Amino acid sequence: MVRDEEMAISGEPFWRARSARRRPLLLAIGATVFVLAALLSAAAGLWGRAPTSEVRHALTSASFTERSETVTAHESRVTAAQRDHVDAVIARDFGSAPVHVARTTSGDALRWTVTPVASKVLPSDLAALQHGFTVFGPNVDDALTPAGGATTIGSGATTIATIAQAVQVVEQTIVVPLGILAVAGAVAVAMLGHLLVVARTTEDRLLRLRGASPGRMVGQALLEGVAVAVPSVIAGALVAQLALAPLLGLPVGVAEVAVPPLAALVLAVLALVATAVPAAVRPLAGDDARRRGASTVGLIAIVLVVLGAICTWRYQEAADAASLIRDPLALAAPTVVLCALAAVAAALLAPLGRLVAARLARGRELGTALTGRQIAQSSGILAAPVLLVALAVATGTLAAGATATSESFLDDAARLANGGAARITVSGDPLLSSSQDLLPAGLRRAASGDPSSAPVAPVLRSSGMISNVATGVVGVRASELPTIVPVNERRLDSAGIESAIASRTLPGVVLGSAATSGSTLTAALESSGTWATGTPAASAPTATITLWVVDPAGDAAPVSLPQTPVGGDNTLSVRLPSGGPWTVAAADVGVQSDVIATNVTVALKDLKVDGKAVATSSAKWAARPDIFGDRASTNTTTTIGAGLPMVDPESVGGELVRVMPVGPASAPVAISQSLADQTGLKVGDTTAVDGQVASFTAKVARIIPVVPGTSGSAAMLADLPLLQAAYFAGSQQPPTVLEAWTADPVVDRAGWGLHGVTITRPSTVLEAGFVRASATALWLAAAGAAAFAALTVAATVAALQRDRRPEIEVLRTLGVESRRQAGIRVAESGGAVAFALIAGGLAGMLATPLIAPAVARTSAPAAPDALPVGIAIDGLGLAILVGALAVAVAGLLAGQYRLTRRAAEGSRGADGTNDLLGGVS
Repeated sequence: MVRDEEMAISGEPFWRARSARRRPLLLAIGATVFVLAALLSAAAGLWGRAPTSEVRHALTSASFTERSETVTAHESRVTAAQRDHVDAVIARDFGSAPVHVARTTSGDALRWTVTPVASKVLPSDLAALQHGFTVFGPNVDDALTPAGGATTIGSGATTIATIAQAVQVVEQTIVVPLGILAVAGAVAVAMLGHLLVVARTTEDRLLRLRGASPGRMVGQALLEGVAVAVPSVIAGALVAQLALAPLLGLPVGVAEVAVPPLAALVLAVLALVATAVPAAVRPLAGDDARRRGASTVGLIAIVLVVLGAICTWRYQEAADAASLIRDPLALAAPTVVLCALAAVAAALLAPLGRLVAARLARGRELGTALTGRQIAQSSGILAAPVLLVALAVATGTLAAGATATSESFLDDAARLANGGAARITVSGDPLLSSSQDLLPAGLRRAASGDPSSAPVAPVLRSSGMISNVATGVVGVRASELPTIVPVNERRLDSAGIESAIASRTLPGVVLGSAATSGSTLTAALESSGTWATGTPAASAPTATITLWVVDPAGDAAPVSLPQTPVGGDNTLSVRLPSGGPWTVAAADVGVQSDVIATNVTVALKDLKVDGKAVATSSAKWAARPDIFGDRASTNTTTTIGAGLPMVDPESVGGELVRVMPVGPASAPVAISQSLADQTGLKVGDTTAVDGQVASFTAKVARIIPVVPGTSGSAAMLADLPLLQAAYFAGSQQPPTVLEAWTADPVVDRAGWGLHGVTITRPSTVLEAGFVRASATALWLAAAGAAAFAALTVAATVAALQRDRRPEIEVLRTLGVESRRQAGIRVAESGGAVAFALIAGGLAGMLATPLIAPAVARTSAPAAPDALPVGIAIDGLGLAILVGALAVAVAGLLAGQYRLTRRAAEGSRGADGTNDLLGGVS
């Protein structure tokens, strides 16, 4: 009899029948393996094809000058042999990189232009291209030294370097989805395999009693796993390739197609075998496998936490993306950290369940106490869904954080470097000499707050030296910064900067209101003095006054009143520039004489604009004798004027006096962190800014990471009207405002009367595609983890339904009605899932600040190191992910509620498990 039984269980028909009985569960396992193979193939496809696609797109999108370099020599001096030598130099420097070399002649200019062939460039070619663009210019110059050398223009090297760094963003982040998908898929398959083992518990014991060896049972589990997984893997890989081909093109190598499905196959088979081995070797009288697992999860969590700490340390130590990619521990850090935090959440379920059970047991309500007890007792089987749900939410949080942070950082860094959505640069004299140097009238109207125009802010850009450190100077109306440069306040605290550098208004005399076509200023010029009697009128002293006027946005212009003889009262008039309202912030009083004159006084009184009197008594005026080195009186007056003890006829151009409202001569500035580091300046310090064009005195009011409109170098930012006043107090002629920033990238050239201007916009075309590819990979991992979590929850609910089957009659005997029984059953699974959702969110919030900033900084290689990253969250994407997972779980719990209630009301022992996930009985 025993021999017959051994023969029966050794026959293939028996084992095929054994598998057929569990067909629903095996189909569920096959579907899970299909999803795992498809997702791994998709992630690997992104890894292999997205960089190539984005490299070519970036090169195509870049301008010709950005993606090429040209060397130019004198055609008449270059011999044929030298031309051939240059061709050889270029071929040697670029090696096998796909480039197009064009040799052209125009007049006496002989040019070699090297451009990458975008359609043929692979990421592996970037190193050769960067090397070639870096060295071929100097090498050609050396080769043509006998012919006078060569000059190089173009930014191909910079563009290729930026693209190469952007490629590393994809290579760095794609490891995360591959790792997350592998872990989540393996756990999901293992959970279904565990459910299969649980369903066969009685059957396996009978087989072992009848002589089936553990090796035979494990071997059959292996064959069964291969039989289920192989077609699923092939189908999943095929579907992934069909989906990727129209989006990213054909595979770039055999490994990309073959490795992911093989990995999915190995993971699935190992997971199934790993769950079958304990059931095959466990003593027949041993504990039920369903009660074990919590201690194993705790051990796994400890190991992962230690490994995660090591990987995070290596990740933080990586100097850049290139060094990070070379360090396997650093590269695996995001995946290990997420898995470790999810494992900690799963490990905490058991002690928290016991704590909840102990507290609920104090109540008198049976159902409440029973819920807590069930969660504590089922912590082993609940660990898998808790781990995967927490992992899915944590990965989604990281995806939302890394994606939004990278996009925000990249956009903000580009806008800060450019200054506004568009930077308009006009041509002109660097020194302000007349009202013709004002910005175009249309721009000034927009800057004055024209409601029909996009916001515009005039910008004064200059430079100077501070302690031998070359310093950029940027002046812009501080109140316009939030509108013109709307970036994260951690990167540019516009409100704090405005309060620091624009804490006072521009002192001076306000000349009426704004006027579209300009207004007429009239004034009485009172002057007196003493000189030799009988001096001819042509030799007598004459006076001139030039008013330096500033509009609210900070643009400035000199307005000169007519020259008039000294002595008596004269009424003068002059046309003001259009725009305004203008403020007289300074005035130059000049006196010329062919004879010695003493005690000369000149003063403007009774100022009127278009016939309306202008109040002047509110401002106190005094001379700035250090501007022109004059001998003016320093007495304070309430009028725009000056007193000269003597006018020397030998003085070339006469005597000139700068008078200004009494007040600080320095401009409050915000300096960049780079300037503070290089000079040691700190808040409250005053320093001279010595420029080739003009100089002024600055007082440090704030230190900021980066000055808008710069690349993060040593620079300072000032409120433009106050900067103009500081230049008036420190220089004979201020610089000209030749720039404007707008909040809208669409520039109204016609409406603003712009001709011959240069318009620069912030560009992220080289990096944006790589950021999107990385974001797609991260969201793919989150979605895959959520799908595996939902499958695992379904398997767990089915297993718990079977576990709790004997309790239905007991609870019915104790008087627990069917609705209450169903609520208890749902609370057990739902409580664990709710805990996992919360734990996953917390884990994601903990992991995102550790990982997202490094990803974001890699995505914007040109961003200065001092620019803070800050954390942003894609709330909509995260809400969709968590919402979809919650809806799926809610549907499963609703089915569990319905089936449990029906079982409690119907036949004894029926629990509806087969309807939830067939085959578990």
